[in-house]
Amino acid sequence: MDNFKETKNIFEKDKNQEKPEMELEKFIFKKLNELDFSKGLSNEARNIISEMKIHSEQTYNHMLRVAHVSYSASKKLGTDGKLEFIGGLLHDFGKLMINKNFLLSDKNIHEGHYRVVQEHALKGWLKLKNDYALTALIVGGHHIHGEKGYGVNETDWPDFVKNNHNLRQRVEDAILNVAMVDFVDAARTRKTSERSGGEMLLRNKMLAKFPAQEKKIDSILEDKEIISFYKQCGFL
Repeated sequence: MDNFKETKNIFEKDKNQEKPEMELEKFIFKKLNELDFSKGLSNEARNIISEMKIHSEQTYNHMLRVAHVSYSASKKLGTDGKLEFIGGLLHDFGKLMINKNFLLSDKNIHEGHYRVVQEHALKGWLKLKNDYALTALIVGGHHIHGEKGYGVNETDWPDFVKNNHNLRQRVEDAILNVAMVDFVDAARTRKTSERSGGEMLLRNKMLAKFPAQEKKIDSILEDKEIISFYKQCGFL
């Protein structure tokens, strides 16, 4: 199991002047220690992101950014941010099992390749669900929103989550948080039409995909620290 422990740590930024990518790596590894996950989950996360850096550096950097922003946004919405951090960090784990030539880059891919890429949510969930059930639900469920959603839905959830109202709500909130940050990060950092193309404002696209979530959407798009983070990364 995920074995989350209580933590009083708050979101904080590194203040050194290293390259943004190095600052981000330092922040992620620091939080993996500070947030006090179980040893098994922490080690699994380190192994996964290390392998991803070799497999697809673009996906690796995306996973780190989603962890960073998901944690920051969730803290400001009143949670401890732990589930969002680890779920954001590992949300694209399944792409390790996808041909790296199929992964999204700064060019569009055809529909056949995209269907293969869509399998990453289920692949990641299957690998994690027996040992890290809560994290696995975010990995498997971060693409379920919207008309073309795919991945693991609530029918696949373990009974101990479905039958516990508070835990079910916590997991649902974490999945939604990571899903929205994933969408924002893709729109701000990729040049493919799949996410960022067209003339519709990002906020409007998010409202269409995540209806009735205006408060959370604005908390991500308008937060000064999150905007500053993307500027430091060179995307705004």
